[in-house]
Amino acid sequence: MSLEPARRHYLAVGIVSMALLTLEITVARVLSVALSSHYAFVAISLAMFGLGLSGLIVYLLGMAYPLGIAVLREFDARLVPWAWGLNGTLSVVASVLAIFLGSRFGFTTAFWTGVGAYGIALVVMAVAPWLRASRAVEAQMAPEVRASA
Repeated sequence: MSLEPARRHYLAVGIVSMALLTLEITVARVLSVALSSHYAFVAISLAMFGLGLSGLIVYLLGMAYPLGIAVLREFDARLVPWAWGLNGTLSVVASVLAIFLGSRFGFTTAFWTGVGAYGIALVVMAVAPWLRASRAVEAQMAPEVRASA
């Protein structure tokens, strides 16, 4: 299974980007005439920048799970169903926890808790190939240990 996007995905992203750019220009022109203010360009540009930035963040965060599944499949394919179940469970728990943290301690705390969770996942993904390599070495050494015993 290749993680490389197909050409149609690039085409879809290009079409959506052009549509958003066209929407930005159209809304800015209409608002500048309707409001007779040059600040309409600034407001619409900032809104579209925020939309684009949030799309980039969602794209980058959305890559973690498929990459993690690929690493896990190489490590031990029997763990993949457990990862799907754990993802579903923790998605529900994390959304409730985010609301609780945001209401009790502020949204900055909820944000940094999420950053920490993704950091832990990144460390686990970095350590997993090393664990797989050490496991392979142990498997190669196991017949020698059995023969000497």
